[in-house]
Amino acid sequence: MTQAGPACCGPLPSPGSAMPSRHLVLCIDGTWNDPSQKTNVWELFRRFNGTLTEVPEVDGLRRHQRLSGPELDGLYMEGVGAGGQRLAGGALGVGLHDRVLDMYVLASRLWQPGTQLWVFGFSRGAWAARSLAGFIAAAGLLTAAEAASPDAVNLANARWLAFKTKALPPALRRFWDDAGQPQPISLVGVWDTVGALGIPFFNGLRSVDSVERSVLDFADLDLSRRVAAGRHALSIDETRYDFTPTLWNARDGVVQHWFPGVHADVGGGYPQRGLADLSLQWMLAEVQALSAGALLSAQAQAGLAPNPSADRHEEATALVWQLRPRKPRELPDEPEALHAGVAQRLAARADWRPLALKRIRQLAAWFLHPATVPEQICPAGSEAVQAVELEVGAGVTRAVEARKWWNGTGLRVRAGQRYRVVTPGLWTDKGHPCDAGGYASTGNWALQIAEWMHARRLARADWFRLVAAVHADPYLEARNADDGNVAEDVAHLISAHVQAADRDSQLEAVGADGVLEVARDGYLYLFANDNSAFYGNNDGTLQASITRLA
Repeated sequence: MTQAGPACCGPLPSPGSAMPSRHLVLCIDGTWNDPSQKTNVWELFRRFNGTLTEVPEVDGLRRHQRLSGPELDGLYMEGVGAGGQRLAGGALGVGLHDRVLDMYVLASRLWQPGTQLWVFGFSRGAWAARSLAGFIAAAGLLTAAEAASPDAVNLANARWLAFKTKALPPALRRFWDDAGQPQPISLVGVWDTVGALGIPFFNGLRSVDSVERSVLDFADLDLSRRVAAGRHALSIDETRYDFTPTLWNARDGVVQHWFPGVHADVGGGYPQRGLADLSLQWMLAEVQALSAGALLSAQAQAGLAPNPSADRHEEATALVWQLRPRKPRELPDEPEALHAGVAQRLAARADWRPLALKRIRQLAAWFLHPATVPEQICPAGSEAVQAVELEVGAGVTRAVEARKWWNGTGLRVRAGQRYRVVTPGLWTDKGHPCDAGGYASTGNWALQIAEWMHARRLARADWFRLVAAVHADPYLEARNADDGNVAEDVAHLISAHVQAADRDSQLEAVGADGVLEVARDGYLYLFANDNSAFYGNNDGTLQASITRLA
């Protein structure tokens, strides 16, 4: 049963009692999000008491926003962005892991004995927030000297690996008991954590999802007992299967409420904020109650315009998501888990009858008759492609999975440009290890016959050689088969799905270290050269460093 109300949070001081002298607020935004998107993470962060400044990248730690106030320090980190130290550990240097480590080091620099932590996030930032909180709860923080050292991120990573492998030394496991803070984290507040392991199965562009799942998954379904309270705002209307919500297991102190709207309606990011303000208002009230008013001013909710009847968006109608599976979310049959705005919306809008609510028995009367009019939703905006064009001399590192027909790089390229692609390491073609240079079919009659039949996607290149593809469609990655699904590989081969896209692409073998001369405008993808029907038996992920030369 979902618990309700901040009073269930055990050792948190009650309103009017003494609060700790210092608080540290840590906020991590969602994929592609920054302050300009005005997600609820940013809108919450800027309402805390303090003076806001932007801190540039320094000591290998990525750019962030800093709040300084009489009773708190705060840190906000964008969901994406260039810069920040990259670890020399392959997949450990990608995406969210870097942000968790950066925030861990920054928090260690600011923490003082007795300081209470408050951690917030949205979407992938919710994954990062929950992972960070679990990490801090289990392993403590770096000492001031460790956090100030040039090697701080690597020290943090070593501690993370010990945490992940349950090999933390006793001194670290005792960190909070020795500090006299059995519950150092007052609240973890998140919006719509998604994916079976907190990471979407597919994020719309870059092929880093399964890498992050395999290396960075978190066992955070049970909120640590060193965290006093958990608050989770969840979307009712989200139907993208890739965005399956990741809930906490129930316990005292955990409150998970469901709100009208899709993923970014609840977490914020659209100009229309009627639904986003609904969940933001709720989170602000929870923080206000749990902190006894110490962190937010009495005017923190000024300017909000929550409207449970506002038109929602429909993210699944974008072209990239039309190619992916959809499924209504499965809500618990617990009316108390629904925000009050749900009942208000049902009463006000005859066009809103989401299937996700149908299983809740106390709402059955609303579904006796189907909606008589189509649901009115916000008009779809332009489908902005989250891709960048590198400046000459600039570079990025992207994961390339052997199992995928297309690994999106998130790069827009133009005819006449030149790129160097360097990809060390080994991957495996049905048990045959090789590097990105691939291997010849010498001595293997089956492969030689396949070559004679032009069975490889790029016939002139060796098996498993890394190939660069330039295609006009920014959403090719959405067409990948489910991970390891050989039957789907064969089905797509029969439909000539992959071959058709390859015919419309510029394909160039770049191998372990090669140069791509771009002949057409489009978006850059990478893949292992194989027969389209047999990607399901491939294994391994390489890290490709892509640098624009001209």
